[in-house]
Amino acid sequence: MDRLERNKHTVMAFYNLMFNQNKPPEAIELKVIEHWDVLQVIPASSVNENGMF
Repeated sequence: MDRLERNKHTVMAFYNLMFNQNKPPEAIELKVIEHWDVLQVIPASSVNENGMF
């Protein structure tokens, strides 16, 4: 099974357990990890003192 198919299977299993079967603890055991990518370029200067991070 390639990576995409494995990910699809994991997501479908998570949603099935979490929402269809109403078993959140079992769904969390699937170890679903959320990954956030930051694709925005950080500007050299800002209009205020609050940076992006």
